[in-house]
Amino acid sequence: MPEKVPSQESGAEIKKDGRWGLALSGGGLSSSYGLGVVQALRDKHGLPAPAVVVASSASTPTGCVYETGQIDEAVEIWLNRVSDSDIVDPSGVMPTVDIMRVIDVVRESLKTDRLFSGASQVHFVATDFEKGVPTMLNASRAGTADRLYRMMSASMALPGAYGDVVEIDGRPFVDGDLSSTDQQKVDFIRSLGIEDVIAVRSADSSTLKGLMKILRRSADSERMMGLVRDTYKNVLSRTPRNFPVIFPSRMLPTGLLRNPSAEAIRATIALGYEDGEHFQLAPEFAA
Repeated sequence: MPEKVPSQESGAEIKKDGRWGLALSGGGLSSSYGLGVVQALRDKHGLPAPAVVVASSASTPTGCVYETGQIDEAVEIWLNRVSDSDIVDPSGVMPTVDIMRVIDVVRESLKTDRLFSGASQVHFVATDFEKGVPTMLNASRAGTADRLYRMMSASMALPGAYGDVVEIDGRPFVDGDLSSTDQQKVDFIRSLGIEDVIAVRSADSSTLKGLMKILRRSADSERMMGLVRDTYKNVLSRTPRNFPVIFPSRMLPTGLLRNPSAEAIRATIALGYEDGEHFQLAPEFAA
């Protein structure tokens, strides 16, 4: 059994009434794949906003927009604000992302009032940098936009590429994908009373290779690589145990940070939509 994921902030108990949960992994630019998947879950399968969302790293904005009703707007932001911009610089020896620019773009559009007052619980996963374990940050109960975006930046932070270690309440956090697995996210959702969960993996083998390249050049490379090695072996496994997983059926055009062009991002979102559309929804998810 995977280690139980600690929750930094308690959430309300959810009764078992047929609602569903969504577990999202990140992966830099490849996180746009997950946005295409959730768009298809809404459009083609008619799924309402999930009762509980657990998202990590660059998928945290996607984790919010299902509840706020901004999925289509988020697609346009990826295509018009992220692509071909100076937010992502893939040209250097080590590709980089300006985390604060990402947060600013999200801040300009995300309807936080809907998130804070909505029925869904949205949790971000961040890695406790001192303990090396995943921690749930209750974004729905952040209370203020500033605290919400600090949680978001903590879940994305990858020193050397995506910004620095982020402190919340005196505790240091880095990217949630370094320590969390699909199983841990699903177990946390189920601990809140939601049995029916779909996991979406935005990572493929190229994402892992890109991440390991970045980590080798980070200031704390040995520690960072130690966190991620076993986690990503689990993430890339295609033999899930007790929950359905939607993952890329082909290599993602964007890679981790390889290609931020509008064409590559559009193709990655489209692949997510295609895979989400063809996903065989189990009877328990039917209306």
